Amino acid sequence: MIKNIMTFSSIIMLLLMLTGCNPDAEHFEYEIAYPSGKVITGITNLSEPFPIEGSELQMYTERIKDADYTMYIQNEDGEVLYTANGALPVNRGQVVDEELWICGESWSCVHYRQLLDAMLKYGTLYRIDVSTGEITFKETLRENELFLTINEGRCYFYHRGKASEEELFGLMATAAQNAEIYYRDISDWERTHSVYTFDYAGTPQEIVENSSHHYILGFSVQADKIAVALYSFEQIHGGEWGYAPVWSVDTPFAE
Repeated sequence: MIKNIMTFSSIIMLLLMLTGCNPDAEHFEYEIAYPSGKVITGITNLSEPFPIEGSELQMYTERIKDADYTMYIQNEDGEVLYTANGALPVNRGQVVDEELWICGESWSCVHYRQLLDAMLKYGTLYRIDVSTGEITFKETLRENELFLTINEGRCYFYHRGKASEEELFGLMATAAQNAEIYYRDISDWERTHSVYTFDYAGTPQEIVENSSHHYILGFSVQADKIAVALYSFEQIHGGEWGYAPVWSVDTPFAE
């Protein structure tokens, strides 16, 4: 009887962690898939060697102490080619047109490592010459500015936007900013160029209306576009559970 009570209590605690008592529960995950088939999710362990898209290189980030991190880039033989002290906690990389781009990020997730909606505090995007260790480009990314990829000198981002907010005790309201995919040209960084504007600000309406489901907003980087899709974890064919698409949209790269 005691064993049954303890088992039941454990189940209740698990359910509480997955719902209201989980600080991450009200947010949904992002997922970034690359042409090679590599996928980074909210639980991908980037503290272990992970392939750098478009190359044979690997990278990982090691926590030295407290908020002190070091990033390493190594070849397929495990030889470290580049070390960056004072790195951000989460780092992912791409080689595009023989140039190595690294995006470092700081997330405020609790039960996830990264890629949780509304939890991206800030980031840094930079280009490295691995042979010399020289940083040839570097820019700071704003809150919730999620780097997706670079194509022909244009860096593509997703930003969740922001719902309207009341100010001054309800006497004023800030305008809503819809979620958007846009790019910044590395030669004109301050200016953003809209690629696609979504019909929601902050959280997709489907999630607002049915928050009991677990959702993933997926970004699939392809040769000529970024395909975006919202998935819901629910009962599908034959009563089995899996991720079913809610909606999808293709966002071609700018010409």
